[in-house]
Amino acid sequence: MSGFLDKAKDLAEDVKDKAEDVVDKIEDKIPDSIKEKLSAAKDKAGDLVDKIEDKIPDSVKDKVSAVTDKIKDLIPGGDDAADSAAEAADEAGVVDATAAIADEAAAETKE
Repeated sequence: MSGFLDKAKDLAEDVKDKAEDVVDKIEDKIPDSIKEKLSAAKDKAGDLVDKIEDKIPDSVKDKVSAVTDKIKDLIPGGDDAADSAAEAADEAGVVDATAAIADEAAAETKE
């Protein structure tokens, strides 16, 4: 059985290496001007996130942090698994929903 698992691991590693090669080839074909624009957009987005985070009340941040900690405790595999789950949640739009909740909470604190 271990021979089968070793072969499966080797095959998975080969697939990973080939995928990385494809990504590298694609990245090489992207013009530098596009890479620069994407980098600038990423920087602007990061600045915007920082500004938004500054406006979220500490009470909301504390609640989100507490929920995140509980989720990390429940997920086997520790922080790496939690990071993967967070990425999946982001792709599924959960982060957008959380941001909307934070916006509502911020609006309530202004009232």
